[in-house]
Amino acid sequence: MKHRKLLRSAAVLLTALVWCFSLAGCGFRYVLENDNYAKDEVQRLLTALDRGDQQGFKDLFCEDSVKKINEIDRKIDEFFRFYQGRSVSWEDLGGSSEKRMGSGRYLTFRYPCSVVTSQETYRILFYYTAYHEDEPDQVGLHSILIMTEALAQEAEIWQWPEENEIEVLYTLDDCDIP
Repeated sequence: MKHRKLLRSAAVLLTALVWCFSLAGCGFRYVLENDNYAKDEVQRLLTALDRGDQQGFKDLFCEDSVKKINEIDRKIDEFFRFYQGRSVSWEDLGGSSEKRMGSGRYLTFRYPCSVVTSQETYRILFYYTAYHEDEPDQVGLHSILIMTEALAQEAEIWQWPEENEIEVLYTLDDCDIP
């Protein structure tokens, strides 16, 4: 009788452990997938910037933002004039994401990174939708902001770009410092 109780307890414990690891595995998989989306987007951005490919850069934006960003081609040109050199390395500065499961699923994130080029170090922050079940025209970049890393350090703030915008910050006067 005791042997049967012990086996039953062990089976229940083993089942509970398997269930817990399965749930943890899903969360871990989500973090990895989200991280991969962000890293892939940074690579696409840097490829376009390094090649001087303004149309490729524009193609990264979602259809909705392309329609809403005033003077998008002028702003892309300004972004490319500001970004100097070819990327050497980049560092993930820790973004945030939002997801919704079930009906109307989507995955969006805000992602900051530090990019070292052959001529300068930049802070680039962007807002991106990787997946949107109900609104596919929302998939892609929504907004992006660039400044030198030195300005980011001097301003001592995290400034996110306005929605549906391309921003270049040159001086402290350009920053939204509270």
